[in-house]
Amino acid sequence: MVLKLDKRYLGQLKLRYKKSTKKQKKIILDEFTKTLSYDRKHAIKLLTGNYQHQKGSIHHHSHRIYTKEDAEILKQVCELLGWICSKRMKPSLTLAVDELIKVGKVTISRENRKRVTGISPATMNRLFKRYKIRPKLKGRSYYTKPGTLLKSQIPVRTFSEWNENRVGFFEIDLVGHDGSLVKGDFALLGLDSDSGAEFINDQLYRYCIQEKITFTRGRPGKKNDNPYVEEKNDSIIRNWVGYGRYDTQVQVDTLNELYELLRLYTNFFLPVMKLKKKIRIGSKIKKVHDKAATPYRRILRAKDVSKEVKDKLRAQYKSLSLLPLII
Repeated sequence: MVLKLDKRYLGQLKLRYKKSTKKQKKIILDEFTKTLSYDRKHAIKLLTGNYQHQKGSIHHHSHRIYTKEDAEILKQVCELLGWICSKRMKPSLTLAVDELIKVGKVTISRENRKRVTGISPATMNRLFKRYKIRPKLKGRSYYTKPGTLLKSQIPVRTFSEWNENRVGFFEIDLVGHDGSLVKGDFALLGLDSDSGAEFINDQLYRYCIQEKITFTRGRPGKKNDNPYVEEKNDSIIRNWVGYGRYDTQVQVDTLNELYELLRLYTNFFLPVMKLKKKIRIGSKIKKVHDKAATPYRRILRAKDVSKEVKDKLRAQYKSLSLLPLII
């Protein structure tokens, strides 16, 4: 909208703008937007005479309209995927909806299925907020005794310095009810732990030297130095197992069976996002993440993983189904 006081000024600029060269038009446009604080596109419409003022309120209609029934379907998907954030959930949305349809938990037409699976993460969040879908979860944290032995020998590695993108570098942390059974074949190239005494000790230090494994640690009290493993303590272990003590053989066997299923569920079906970089804008920091993908998909994209390993993972993925793993 052009104020009455601006019309004379606008009329003069229109005449100049019409007769000007491309370079001169840019100068006039810069002057106009700086003087009246108009958006550049809006200013161009005013200067070319293509602007038409509309009286009354302007209503913007969204391309798609999602209902409470859609929100209920998405709620079931969230329960399948452990209430991960919408950006992480998006890559597995179609798979989860199809699994729910297959077992009869969701009945939906082909057209509505296409509409629901095409929803954007931002629209998901608005839908959850509108119908109060997402629960508020609170957790607790426990602290391990800090280790002092060998701290000077083991270099500190902060999150911003983590540049080892090759497959084989791991972050490591302790969860108190792991059953003391860690088995499997892993090509370890690097280990990064917190500063707890369960890791900062002579046995692990000597083992890493013997096996030529890069051993680094985070700063005491700085959990963000080990973000990828720290976040799994709450979202995976505590969410499924809780905070109780499990120390009998029967409990250990049950935990091991559960962890085997959780391993498949987490690595093959739960997308994750990784921080690529941080951009400082004044006093604020903007975080840029990569596109959400499951660890399984990330391994398939890794150049330093052999074709035999990838083929084995593909065969295993085809044999799995999402719902039986968590029901």
